[in-house]
Amino acid sequence: MATETEKQRDVPRDRERGGRRRTGAGAKSSLVIHRCRTVHYTPAGIVSLSFTPETVGKKRMLACARANGDIELWCPSVSRWHLERTIPGRPKAPVETVLWTHQTTIDEASFADQMDEDDTPESRETHIKHLRSLPPRLFSTSLDGRIVEWDITSLQPKQTMESNGGAIWCMVANSAHTRLAVGCEDGFVRIYNIADGSLEFLKFFERQEGRIMSLAWFNGVSGEFVAAGGADGVIRKFDYGTGKVARRMLVDKARGGEDTIVWDLAVLKDGTIVAGDSLGNVSFWNSTTGVVFRTMRTHEADVLALVVNKEGTEIFSTGVDRNVVRLSLLNQKKASGIRRKEWVISGKKRYHSHDVRALCLIEEKPHNALVSGGIDTNLIVSIPLVEFPHVKQYRMPLFPHRSVVSLARGARLLMCQFSDHVKVWKLATPVLPAESLARLRQFEQLDYQKESLLFNIKPKCSTNLIASAISDDGKWVVVSDMDCVKLFSITVKRADNIYTVKKVKTFPSPTHIPSASTLAFTPDSNRLIIAGTNSTIYIVNLSQASAGVFETEQKFEEHRGVVDADGVDEYEKSRRRSGGKGGKELVMWVCVSNDGQWLASGDLANRINVFSLDSLRHHATLPIFSSQHTSLTFHPISATLIVTCVSNEFFLYDCEEARLSDWSREYSHRLPLRWLYSKNLTMGSCVGENKPGVVALWGSETLCFVDLEKPLGAPDAAISRVQRTAVQMAERNTARRKKTRSKANQSGESEDDKQSGGDPMVTSGDEVKRNGTTASGETSDGVILISSGEESGDDESEAEDGVVNGFGEEGLVNGLVVHSAVGGKRGRDALGVSGVGGPNHVGLGDGMLSGMVPGSQLGRATTYSEAFLMETRYHPIMFAGFVGANEMVIVERPVLKVYEELPEAFYKHEFQF
Repeated sequence: MATETEKQRDVPRDRERGGRRRTGAGAKSSLVIHRCRTVHYTPAGIVSLSFTPETVGKKRMLACARANGDIELWCPSVSRWHLERTIPGRPKAPVETVLWTHQTTIDEASFADQMDEDDTPESRETHIKHLRSLPPRLFSTSLDGRIVEWDITSLQPKQTMESNGGAIWCMVANSAHTRLAVGCEDGFVRIYNIADGSLEFLKFFERQEGRIMSLAWFNGVSGEFVAAGGADGVIRKFDYGTGKVARRMLVDKARGGEDTIVWDLAVLKDGTIVAGDSLGNVSFWNSTTGVVFRTMRTHEADVLALVVNKEGTEIFSTGVDRNVVRLSLLNQKKASGIRRKEWVISGKKRYHSHDVRALCLIEEKPHNALVSGGIDTNLIVSIPLVEFPHVKQYRMPLFPHRSVVSLARGARLLMCQFSDHVKVWKLATPVLPAESLARLRQFEQLDYQKESLLFNIKPKCSTNLIASAISDDGKWVVVSDMDCVKLFSITVKRADNIYTVKKVKTFPSPTHIPSASTLAFTPDSNRLIIAGTNSTIYIVNLSQASAGVFETEQKFEEHRGVVDADGVDEYEKSRRRSGGKGGKELVMWVCVSNDGQWLASGDLANRINVFSLDSLRHHATLPIFSSQHTSLTFHPISATLIVTCVSNEFFLYDCEEARLSDWSREYSHRLPLRWLYSKNLTMGSCVGENKPGVVALWGSETLCFVDLEKPLGAPDAAISRVQRTAVQMAERNTARRKKTRSKANQSGESEDDKQSGGDPMVTSGDEVKRNGTTASGETSDGVILISSGEESGDDESEAEDGVVNGFGEEGLVNGLVVHSAVGGKRGRDALGVSGVGGPNHVGLGDGMLSGMVPGSQLGRATTYSEAFLMETRYHPIMFAGFVGANEMVIVERPVLKVYEELPEAFYKHEFQF
């Protein structure tokens, strides 16, 4: 059993196998940060949003369809939202609408066919329980006229139906989720049976002139009908039984006589039809008489989306003018003194920079949110809904949570995956000055040889790319769509620096190796790790690639869960057996240790497995963490696996000992609250070889360095550089004030007389730091910047502020601590506290976080954590990693650069006289 001193020093240490020399405790070194902004990645706009129905239970999901055909599945949680998985789209079939359904009642026609003579109350109750236990179904329609039901585990279509009516512009389900209606280009509304897992064509309604742009389904006391809005400016009420038009409602026309487009429809509980049109109007229609009784000019341009709350008392609308408007049904007092309920505009807010195409509500606690998205690619969550328009707005990261950037450290190459191609750059090389880096100022910029685009690979794919990887020596590039894995060999003529890319035609076909959800190479580039969409991991040997031989050395099926004796996977059955964590699930993360001995893989059921690549056997299974993990990274000089989670916790797992490290068991559940409550999601981690005791955690907006040898501090301690500086300044001013009072008491002078010569609370920047020297005279190391690509104006001024050395008397390399001779001991002694965690601890989770004090109520920090240092100068971050022992690469994509590539936004000129 480890002693207390050994436990506190439980940081990743050198291993006999593949270990590298660790920098001494008293060594001083500088970190070179390469800020790369040459990756011009632009996400696709949002076209449709849909939440899973309330009947699903606790785990709600948001489906977000983008203009490139991708469907993103987001998980809303108490702490923060995260992107769980992405269904890759097809370039020639862009998705127009997405819809979740969840049947919880019996469809009499389907039930009669299934049960025959066994129709009893008991059988009905059993069937209803079965329906409620089933997962929700995800449907999408596209402009190629197809209806697709998706298998969200394999990301493959489960069922496909051709409409035979051209492009499908809209889709809606009835309240029982047993029927589906779609509006087509040819003017037909088609009805499909989706009861009990089916997808069958039933009938179509009476044909109308022009395309059907919007649909709404009503089933109430007054009957069942479907309302359809057309491109000809007419709202038609179809009787569901006969399929005939029962009412025609004509909306206002534009001044030029052009037809008005009815972009969206909704039906209230009393049968009132609400329409949003291209004139910017929201109109209310009596569905029985077909008469409009209220028209409101809510927008300056087209109303593209409407959403109604459950009670039918609030309507949110949005569109081209970028405003989100709330309409409320309120009691209004008339001139006659009679009170009457009327629809009024009760709030307006602008969140987006371009057209807003989709709105969605989630009213259940603790979410209570309005979600919006549009051409500007932003997915914005407004919380809490009851306080609209004075709500908090959270912009989800523009870029995928699982990074699309790969790094080849040995060849100094950077690769980025786009929808249909990959690009590879040669990283910039710093021009080091003659003097030592330690003599430069912190955050001083260096000259560099600019990076260059080497080649672009655009394979023939049936879908958008889902995974890619580049080998460490830069000789292999592998990509995968939803059909197959494609391997490319890269050769370079050193004399001419010309790169040649060739597709390896002898690579195994999809019959042997399926499409991949994630890919990776071993550090020696002799093996390719393929995590298939069938939840099987394939180890492919590349050592005989020159002879056209690609041997599959091993298959690992641990992520397929429990299977029956005949080998057929029973997802629901195995899920229940293992308490909700069984069954086949998609493998999203794989990583290999630097010595090539260990392989770690994680799936979306939160299962993490470790395999030995020496024996090609399963080695260990990590405990199930209470929140979904977001990345897996091996320590560069040891067999320690770093796991980051949605809750912003991170864990260290010793693969050789097959257990959580002592530090993780003691402190992973005691991280600072300001870090746990940060809305920024931790997307990845990395460790520099020169500072093996410091873990760098990065997300879209933050980069945080955690020193494992220093005390965490108080639960509400400050962690950001700005907050740390404020606390240090306050402590310094307090000490000066006490010293001034003491001298005044000794000399008999008053404090006011003493302060008349100068305010002791005012501290100049020169007193705090003079060219890398702190006020105490200690010399601190700096961060040396290589800024490539476009620069924004605010970053330059921020890089020059150079206030306080964040780690006090010890050297700081942007959060990487350069220990002084006594610093390490002081940090270890400060960790000598008795912990409450045990070896079975697996994290806080959303339930624990919800019981804590909200981050906004923590108040002003009076202390700071010596272990945590969070930087916010880098954003938005697409990727962060070490390309050398003391060189870090941060790939950024400024939001304004993304907006520059978007079409011009709506703007209305206002003239004043």
